[in-house]
Amino acid sequence: MKEKDLEYSINTKYTMLPTECNLLTGCPKINSSFLVLLVNEIMAYSQRHVENATELEGRLKSLGNSIGIRALELMALRERHNRRYIDRIALLSFVSNQFWKWFFGKPADSLEKNVENANEYMIWESCPSYCKYLSVPKDFGDFTVASLTAGILESILTCSNQVT
Repeated sequence: MKEKDLEYSINTKYTMLPTECNLLTGCPKINSSFLVLLVNEIMAYSQRHVENATELEGRLKSLGNSIGIRALELMALRERHNRRYIDRIALLSFVSNQFWKWFFGKPADSLEKNVENANEYMIWESCPSYCKYLSVPKDFGDFTVASLTAGILESILTCSNQVT
């Protein structure tokens, strides 16, 4: 690279982000294919550093914890959502509707209460958008990539003091 080109690139104010993108207003919507690519790269990176499905599940869950904490803070900042949920059902309803729509682009299909245990609830999504094009090695059995989502949800519940 020539010195003139380097000087031009340092002095210009061009960025890779759109000009209307900032922390408070947010950026334009991210394409869902980018989310699939990102999760695919997370899976590939994680698979290189684990021996079995249990370790992979733990690694994805810990990554999901990191993502969930930051995403919840960012959503609260951008949406100016300052409400604190004390009731567990209200918090789960917020997560399955508003947070899910903000993070994944559409609300979850349903929030269901477990029949066997009174304190268990399930956020149901029939076809997660980022799991469509991912494949898991056959030696990992029936492992799914939903461990990442479980980590995200766990961190939101932990931040809200709802995990027991």
